[in-house]
Amino acid sequence: GVLPGNAKGLTEVLWEWVVTQERTARVMEWEDAPWWYGERCSLASFAGAVWRAGGVVLEEHLVEKRQGTQLGARKSARRYGRGDMYFTLHGRDFMLEAKMAWPNLRGSQGHSQIGTVLDSARADAKRTRSFGERKLAAVFIAPRAPVSVSPRLDSILEEWIRKLRTIKPGAIAWIFPEKTRLLEDDDGLLYPGVGLILEHVA
Repeated sequence: GVLPGNAKGLTEVLWEWVVTQERTARVMEWEDAPWWYGERCSLASFAGAVWRAGGVVLEEHLVEKRQGTQLGARKSARRYGRGDMYFTLHGRDFMLEAKMAWPNLRGSQGHSQIGTVLDSARADAKRTRSFGERKLAAVFIAPRAPVSVSPRLDSILEEWIRKLRTIKPGAIAWIFPEKTRLLEDDDGLLYPGVGLILEHVA
């Protein structure tokens, strides 16, 4: 699903991201999934969604970032570093800073962890100097649960998605394909699908 929130101009990209997740898992014959591999792979999938929506993407591009205020300096020190992503779509330019979250599907702490990770992405976006681009913060969310919850997984996912949908004003998207829900890692944990929060940063 997709709820565009305050990023309505990116609705098409969010839907393309959902399609990209499903297609990747399908091409892998449902034995693997892109959300298992962390932030860089998640960013690559999002880049693919932007390209599919008609945009152009640069990843790991050179940016200027503000550092902490130096003693006696009037302005915060700046340095050059790497930005997660720049993209242009339908005549609008964006810079995006992203993080990855691996919350527990059960309990209340998982969603508070997502909030903490989103705060970190926002802070990175705010520190990055804009030359007219709109700043975005993103969190890719791969929730996990022990394999012992398999008989109740569908109801646990429904509750988790219900809580995810309460996040405002950011845009959210999610996909939990039926054929990936019981994929298990070597530690006996399930990572049944993935969510995304995307938010404009002032």
